[in-house]
Amino acid sequence: VVHPSFSDRPTTQLPDPLGVQIGLANKHNGYLHDSFNNLGLNINNLARSIFYQQLLPGFSDYGMLLQYLRQVEEDSLMYKQNLEDSFDSGTNMNGSDAYPDSDLGNQMKTIARLISGGNQTKIFVAYRGGWDTHSNQVDPANPSTGNHANILADVAQAIYAFQRDMEGQGFDDKVVLLTISEFGRQIIQNDNNGTDHGSLAPWFFVGTPVKAGVT
Repeated sequence: VVHPSFSDRPTTQLPDPLGVQIGLANKHNGYLHDSFNNLGLNINNLARSIFYQQLLPGFSDYGMLLQYLRQVEEDSLMYKQNLEDSFDSGTNMNGSDAYPDSDLGNQMKTIARLISGGNQTKIFVAYRGGWDTHSNQVDPANPSTGNHANILADVAQAIYAFQRDMEGQGFDDKVVLLTISEFGRQIIQNDNNGTDHGSLAPWFFVGTPVKAGVT
C-alpha cells in the first residue's frame, strides 16, 4: 500500500520520511558517513563520484540508472536536513541522563528528541543486538544475572526512559512502541548455559493508548 501523500522528496504534506531507522555509532565504508548525538548517518555518495559521471554518460542505459540513484541521494540529503532541523529543535524531558548510556539508549533518546522537534515520520526503528545467546545466557551461580539479564535491563531502561519522556512532553497519546525479533529462543537450556533458536517469541506493545493484557 502506497501512502497517498508520499513523494520522492520532502513535500508540504509529508516533509519527513515515512520511516527512519536510527543508526549505530559504527561507520559504513560504502557510504558518506556523518554523525550527531553519537549516532551514525550513512548517505550514499554517488552524486559526488566524478569517475561514474565520466564512465557512464546520461544517455546510456546504465547512465540513466545512475542518474536515478543520484536523484535518490539528493532527495535523501533533503530529508537529512529536515531530520537535523527536527533534532536541533527538539529536547528530552529531564535531560539525557534518564536514558541508559548505551547504543539503544542513544537511539531512543534521539527518536524522542526528533518527535519533540516536530518530525512527522510515522515509523522509527531502533536496534539492539546480542540476543543470539547459544552460550553463557545466564550466570550458572545466579540465573537472574548474566548476558541475557544485562540485555533485558538495557531494553527495559531505554523503553522506560522513552515512555516517561513522551509523557513529560505530552506526546504519549500519539506514540506506541513495539518490540520485534526475527527469531525466538527455545525454552529448554542447552549444554552451554544458553538457548538455541526457537520458533516463537513474545512481542511487547508499550504506550498510553495500549490496553493492558496478554493476547
